[in-house]
Amino acid sequence: MNRQDKIIVAILVLALIASVYHTWNSAKKTAQFYREHPELAQRQLQENTVSQESPIEVEKPAVAERKDAYADVPETLVSVTNNVAVYTFSSHGASLKSVTLLEYDKTLNPEDGKVCMDFSSSGAMKLGGIPEPLLFSVSSTGLVVYASGEVADSVNFLRTYEIPEDGYVLKVTDRLVNNREGSDCMVPGYTVALGSMDVSGAGADMTDVAVDAKVQLSGSDKAKVENFDTRYISEMFGGTAGGCSRARVSPYAPMSESRNIPGTVYWVAARDRFFVQMLIPEASSRGFGVAAERLPSDASGALRISGIAASAAFDGMKLGPGETAERSYEYYAGPRKMSNLRPLTKDALKVMSFGTWRIFCEWLLDLLNFIERIVPGGYGMAIIVLTVLVRLLLYPINKRNAESMRKMSKIQPLIKEVNDKYANDPQKKQQEIMRIYGENKVNPLSSCLPMLIQLPIFIALFTILRSSVELRFAPFLWVADLSAPENLFRDAIGFGVNILPLTMAGTMALQSYLTPTAGDPAQQRMMMIIMPVMMLVMFYQLPSALCLYWTVSQILAIFGLLWNRRKNKSGDESGAEVLPPPRETRQMRRHGKKE
Repeated sequence: MNRQDKIIVAILVLALIASVYHTWNSAKKTAQFYREHPELAQRQLQENTVSQESPIEVEKPAVAERKDAYADVPETLVSVTNNVAVYTFSSHGASLKSVTLLEYDKTLNPEDGKVCMDFSSSGAMKLGGIPEPLLFSVSSTGLVVYASGEVADSVNFLRTYEIPEDGYVLKVTDRLVNNREGSDCMVPGYTVALGSMDVSGAGADMTDVAVDAKVQLSGSDKAKVENFDTRYISEMFGGTAGGCSRARVSPYAPMSESRNIPGTVYWVAARDRFFVQMLIPEASSRGFGVAAERLPSDASGALRISGIAASAAFDGMKLGPGETAERSYEYYAGPRKMSNLRPLTKDALKVMSFGTWRIFCEWLLDLLNFIERIVPGGYGMAIIVLTVLVRLLLYPINKRNAESMRKMSKIQPLIKEVNDKYANDPQKKQQEIMRIYGENKVNPLSSCLPMLIQLPIFIALFTILRSSVELRFAPFLWVADLSAPENLFRDAIGFGVNILPLTMAGTMALQSYLTPTAGDPAQQRMMMIIMPVMMLVMFYQLPSALCLYWTVSQILAIFGLLWNRRKNKSGDESGAEVLPPPRETRQMRRHGKKE
């Protein structure tokens, strides 16, 4: 390895060390920053208080409800349990105060309890936009919960929650009755809220939280699913979010912000990395709102979201004497899991945020879940089996690529002679090289084909292995959570050690060493070092599941290379291999010259 190669490798290693150090030191810097600037923390607290006390706009689908609206109002709670969750309902706004998911542990330690989607500060399914406080009487009969009260003069409101025995989809019906005798009554428009989402951990990464809605925006001619995620939330706080960098925000930005979006809404959802709420009204609403709250900025100014919420707004209505009107919804609060979301509504799988490679993601996730059900060993073994299947699927292409690379390595002496002979005549050199390729039946672009085919598969696997709730806290060998980096010895040495990325880099270097050289040997040696180091830097903080897939894929590729090398060696010894073409060519004989 020459001096230039050593410098490049040293820079990449230093970049890796800097990345690990930055992750470890982030919390320390945040604490130190606010110890040195107590006035900034106090100012942010005051701004937060002012924001929370701002009046609610009745005519718009307001999301940022005042947290102190029910401070002095007695609260009645009713809890109902089915096979998968515990639902706690509140008399404040006829809302859902919390949902405890019985199938999902809160942390890696089961003793810490189950995941609780806590909506105490906002209230899921809470009525808003009409005079407050709204106090309802709440009762239950089996798996049915009733909330009743008065929402306008002589207008009774009765909400019914029907909870399934096994599932997360609640059937909700709002019934309004005008009890006035001989006169009409105008019921004001109101909003139905989705509670604040951040159950995966305080200070969610910007890629983990979003609001999705199927909406026909004002001025648009058709409905489509809109994603209000990183860029939109950053703009709400006056911040920036571009490229691969994290969103940045001024430390003086408000602590909470909301936006109201008019249009015809067919469903709206609020999600974090693993869990989601979804409201599907039977009749479309007239708009929706997005609200977000953030944590104080650290020294780098990174935007960290502590919660994101949404709401759907419905028009007011006129009720004649004794007239009754109803609105119905389906409400889902549970894991972002395809098998649960598919039955809800068309386009519901858009909340999985699979993006451009959605079809590949859905197929691969379905296949992964199927393998996990029939193969013992959990999702770690399922990922290994899936990797083997992908390699088998690509075997014909990889085999052809290996043969092409082997032929390329055999004709390198001929290519070198042509390069030396026609160094000052590029056109002639290109003609001679293409002639050599043709006579030896070598396609110089064949090595690109496996990469192009594997690209959508890799991107799809990256997407599903990062955000699939099935992998949350899924163990495998020494890995405690396949959806996160290994982080071994973090408590002992202050930062996490990740073995799988290191193993992956080692297998990449070995594979590069075993691959027949199709170019300059010095350049090949350089790539053998640079590519593994670059991948190590990129993968070091990625989920263990993705590193496991890539490592197993590299190991299978190494076995394939060793097998081909052994087979080709046997062929050489038996004389079965085709000998290199003669050095003398037709064109050279025509000119009476020898190469």
